[in-house]
Amino acid sequence: MKKIMSYVLLFALIFTFLPTYASTAAALYEKKAEVLSVLNILKGDEDGFRLESSPTRLEAVIIMLRLTGNESAAVEKNLHHPFTDVPDWAGAYAGYAFASGITSGVSETRFGTDEELTANQFITFVLRALGYNDLNGDFDVDGALEFARGRKIITSDVDTDNFKRKDIVSVLYDVLGANVNNSDLTFAKRLKALGVFTDEDEIKATKIIADFVS
Repeated sequence: MKKIMSYVLLFALIFTFLPTYASTAAALYEKKAEVLSVLNILKGDEDGFRLESSPTRLEAVIIMLRLTGNESAAVEKNLHHPFTDVPDWAGAYAGYAFASGITSGVSETRFGTDEELTANQFITFVLRALGYNDLNGDFDVDGALEFARGRKIITSDVDTDNFKRKDIVSVLYDVLGANVNNSDLTFAKRLKALGVFTDEDEIKATKIIADFVS
């Protein structure tokens, strides 16, 4: 238990200081992506993390489900959806997002699977996962990044003109250390409480960071 606690403390500290140790920007993005992968937040594929690719609406919704601890429920329930542009492998995610009101799609029959996402659109998803509600006036979607910066939720550079998956990595990494709205609980702790990742996953993530900055 003492060993686990020491790793947890190091985990929190390195999230604050990691950017100052980066030898190159590309290496830093890759390392942050590895951490997010170990913590079951971001997934790669046979082509790796594709950090220079533009993120899609479907990818954002899947990440949203992970950030709210609902990915397992989505897969288990495999709910029906009305969209014709969702691939079979993603049907459960689209069905759950549709049924729970996370998204209604871009039309009655189109989910907008491959539509590229803007920075403010993605950060809106993240802020909602943190407990902020744009419908209640907590923030405006078009000013989501500005709001997140003002609250120190996001401190990394984000390319709003050419938003890429590497920008998603930076946003998600920053958010782990941010507090849930109206709470002293960090988002990382909340995700662990929801079962998104375990103590062992956290130790692995900490080792990735520690090896990188050493």
